[in-house]
Amino acid sequence: MQCGAHEALEFERPIITSDWPVLRQFFSKGTIHIDNSAASLVKAIEEMRLNYFSYLEQVKGLREERRADWQKRFSNLLKVLAQVHE
Repeated sequence: MQCGAHEALEFERPIITSDWPVLRQFFSKGTIHIDNSAASLVKAIEEMRLNYFSYLEQVKGLREERRADWQKRFSNLLKVLAQVHE
């Protein structure tokens, strides 16, 4: 996991990151995935510049999805811990 991309998600900022399966899966919205070549990066920056507000809205939605998923998982963990404690 890339810390910079995770921080961008937390601060609701669109992301340009590597085209790796785990990154594509986790950063599924508001993100441009590139092959790490200079040409790909230039193309992604131009795409982000032209469609910034669309990517911004997408990443805001992704952040909410990720937070809801985390909260659900955390609640389930607390339930399991409470059962073990009993």
